[in-house]
Amino acid sequence: MNLIEEIAEEIANNRLIPFAGAGVSFSHIHVNWNDICSKMNDITGYKGNDNLEAAQILVDKIGKKEFCNFLKQYFYIDKFNDLFGENHLFLMSLNYARYYTTNQDNVFEKCFEKYGRTLQIICDIDGFENYNPKNQVLYKFHGALEKPETVVFCKEDYKTRMINRDLSSLNPLDVQLMAD
Repeated sequence: MNLIEEIAEEIANNRLIPFAGAGVSFSHIHVNWNDICSKMNDITGYKGNDNLEAAQILVDKIGKKEFCNFLKQYFYIDKFNDLFGENHLFLMSLNYARYYTTNQDNVFEKCFEKYGRTLQIICDIDGFENYNPKNQVLYKFHGALEKPETVVFCKEDYKTRMINRDLSSLNPLDVQLMAD
C-alpha cells in the first residue's frame, strides 16, 4: 500500500486528527509570521530578525492583553468567505470530532458558524471543564486571543510552554495531544 492509500485508510477509519498550523488561514487573513513581526517592529523599533524576540519586546512594552488586541486586527475576520476558505472547508468536511491548531485566528470558528455547525473551543483547563461531547472541538494549542494568558507567541511563552516537565505539570492541551 502506498502512502496516499495508507492516509486514506486512516482517514476512513477516523484514526487521524487534523492539526492545522501556519499557512492554513493565510488565504483569509493575508498575513504571515514575518508580516506580523514587521508590524510589531514598526511599533517597537526592534531591528533584529528574531520573531520571538520581536513579539517579546512588544508584549513587554504594551502587556499581553493589548498584544492580543493588536493581533486581533490582523488575525480576526468578520465573515468567512468560501473563495478564500478552501482549507477550512476541507477540514470541516472531514467531520472529525476534534481538530488542533496552533493558529490564534478565528477562521475555523467563522467557517463552522457560517454553516451552522457547533465548534467548541478549548484553549485551557476551563474548556475541558465545560466540554460537551456532542460538539466538535477545536483545540487551540497556542491559545485564544480572548484569553491572553493562554497565548503562546513570544519568547517567554515558548519557554514556559515548551520546557521539559514531568507529566504532573504538563499543560492540559499537551496531555490531550499525547492522548490523541
